[in-house]
Amino acid sequence: MARQACRGARGCVQSGRAAHCDQSIAREGDGCQLGSACAEGGGALLRCVKGEQILAQTCRGSRGCQVAGERVSCDSTLAKTGDPCLDEGTGACRDDRAAVLICRGARYAELRPCPGEAPCGGDQHEFSCRVEKRQ
Repeated sequence: MARQACRGARGCVQSGRAAHCDQSIAREGDGCQLGSACAEGGGALLRCVKGEQILAQTCRGSRGCQVAGERVSCDSTLAKTGDPCLDEGTGACRDDRAAVLICRGARYAELRPCPGEAPCGGDQHEFSCRVEKRQ
């Protein structure tokens, strides 16, 4: 098992005889017990698998990966083709907004290209090529 590191804002806190390790921020390969963490720098979500933090999903959206209390969230609205993803069938925009992506087999794949006048846009649930309104 890899060594555990307490990289989260609360670090390692002693409470009586027990110690609590804040692992909400981690590096790939860090030891862990369970749950998810943000990668240092906020660009990815890590998951604890068999006692080791592994890359689960990139968080290329404007909010990146964030920790709020005990909750870890990942803005995966933007991705690169081939990036890891968690939820089969979910969408994203390619990071250059030139295509709509879909999660297939734990990786983002191109679903359809977007022409220059209709860049990809959307929210956490629905993505499409959108015609920009000119003023």
